[in-house]
Amino acid sequence: MRFKIGVILLLEANLAGCSMVQAGDQVKVTNEMDAAVSEGILEMTNTFVDTVSANEFEAHLIYGATEKNEITSVYTYTRYEAFNKGAQNGAPGYSTPVLIKLKKENGKFQAIEYKQPRDGSEYRSSIEKMFPKEYAQQALNDTGHVSELGEKIRTNAKEWSSEK
Repeated sequence: MRFKIGVILLLEANLAGCSMVQAGDQVKVTNEMDAAVSEGILEMTNTFVDTVSANEFEAHLIYGATEKNEITSVYTYTRYEAFNKGAQNGAPGYSTPVLIKLKKENGKFQAIEYKQPRDGSEYRSSIEKMFPKEYAQQALNDTGHVSELGEKIRTNAKEWSSEK
């Protein structure tokens, strides 16, 4: 049985005075929503793990969230890696801006959509379509947290790997 462990790093964005046209109403991300984001990333990622001796890990920053028609869009920068027991380094993973959409079902938030930007020449424009303007700019300029997120993942992977 494979256990999925998510690492959560929450970045609170100061949104006073910002208007998000067509994105929906600004909402505060709760711990429950943050946990649903982590679960959604792990569940909806094209996994690199196919053995029982491996595990997936993720860490993310949250730029902000909006709600429209009972769907909460959470704008994140995410890093994902998979590890085998005893391994010092993870299998190939990724770090990228990600849009996770949540819906409250049976009293609990569930991830219903996961979206990454397109590659190459479409990278910038796809982020600008996925995220409200202020979050898109943050995501396009934010690569400084990749090491920090990776360190959180490696710490949790090391703890998991040493468990019996």
